[in-house]
Amino acid sequence: MDNYLKCSSVVAEFFRSEIGIDSKADEWFILDKDHPEYLNFIDESKDEPGMLSFHTRGSMAKYLIGELASYDQLYNPKHRIRSKPGKVFRRIYACSGRAISSNEIADIVRKWEQFINLTEVVYVFDVVQGEDIRKSYLDKNSYVTREGKRMGSCMSGKDEQEYLDLYVDNPQIALGILKVGDKIAARSLVWNDEWYDRIYGCDNFACDRLERYLQEKGLKNLRQARQEIAIKLDCVEYDYYPYIDTLYRLDMDKSMACNYYPYGHEVRTCRETNGSYEEISLYECAECGHEGGEDDMYCINGNMYCPECCCYSEYYEEYIVATKARWCECMSTYLHENYVTYCAHRDDYTHNDRAVELYDGEYADNEDSELVELYNGDYALMDIHDLTWMDYKSDYALTEDVIELYDGEYALQEDCVELFDGSWALDGDDDVVECFDGIYMLECDTVETYNGLIASRDDCEQLRDGSWALNCDPIVEMDDLDEW
Repeated sequence: MDNYLKCSSVVAEFFRSEIGIDSKADEWFILDKDHPEYLNFIDESKDEPGMLSFHTRGSMAKYLIGELASYDQLYNPKHRIRSKPGKVFRRIYACSGRAISSNEIADIVRKWEQFINLTEVVYVFDVVQGEDIRKSYLDKNSYVTREGKRMGSCMSGKDEQEYLDLYVDNPQIALGILKVGDKIAARSLVWNDEWYDRIYGCDNFACDRLERYLQEKGLKNLRQARQEIAIKLDCVEYDYYPYIDTLYRLDMDKSMACNYYPYGHEVRTCRETNGSYEEISLYECAECGHEGGEDDMYCINGNMYCPECCCYSEYYEEYIVATKARWCECMSTYLHENYVTYCAHRDDYTHNDRAVELYDGEYADNEDSELVELYNGDYALMDIHDLTWMDYKSDYALTEDVIELYDGEYALQEDCVELFDGSWALDGDDDVVECFDGIYMLECDTVETYNGLIASRDDCEQLRDGSWALNCDPIVEMDDLDEW
């Protein structure tokens, strides 16, 4: 069950205009679906005037109607429960947990009865043709509500009646009307006894009533049609034309009123309120189907595109199709998708000719200020990758590939030797020597023995003559005896 109260457009309009609650897409009042008085899908009763109809969980289950049922299923009178407005409004407030008094309910019912004019107005529906269409447009024949509202038209004056000749002369065009007494409260063009066009009325309620009548006659809403529609007419050649809402393009070659542009034919566009028309050469956008004049379109590879479907490239100095274009922030221009490389680290594109492959397989623009070449010819980004500068190579390397030397500098391990204390030095460092036993040490920590060996100062002893000898050398003991 839906947690939101759902209403027909008439009931929703009542809540909006009379109660001050805007449904916002017909959804408001969060309901407790487990409440014993739960109800939903509120509408006027179609077979009992003055009553409201609705669904409960039980009625929807009985007729196997699901929450996603079609409009016809949900609002079929034989499947619905009817009740007096006061009871329905009370249940709505109860299910939503809103407190309301009996006097407030009575006030809502009074406003509802006034809203639908049950005690004052009798509505009459009809579909007229010929000169009756002209009469229905006249301002003097329009119904005026208690609030002074009336149905307006740019063709309601006497001087504008000749604009209506197209409607009057063609039997394929009729006018659906809603009358209050002998006055017209709402109207809608009917095309070919199949489609109804935009509805004009003195208020939303009148429009809704007429639309329901037209739908019950089996007519379809022309403004909701998704296909191309063309109605063959007997005559389309006039000096003046009415403002036409939907089928406003007249194909003069085939005598048809169309909701699309018949390219290649003489076309008159009837969208003026002064009886005039426009003859222009229109082009259809190859991408979205939008229509525009030659000055409003751009030709790309022989096809026409509207401004929304193309973009100007400073690089090419011409327009390219938007769906085929990629914005390159690093170049401040659009480029065609076939000629760009994605730079993942920058979430940007660059031209193929400017793309540089990085050591990790990604790409960067060759003018990226953070781009550096590594010692081995690879490339990396200083602000993205972990790099270390090596003075001895005057180059960068990945930090994972270098080691720190005893003097705080960095180098590739393959270019280094390990010292006796576990630190590292560059192979060939002038301050590093190899001892007789193959151990590397800083020169300052070594001595040369009397017999020419290089050894750690800690492993040697100075003789009386100032020379040095290994601690394990017998000469050290002899030197001690001589001293004794």
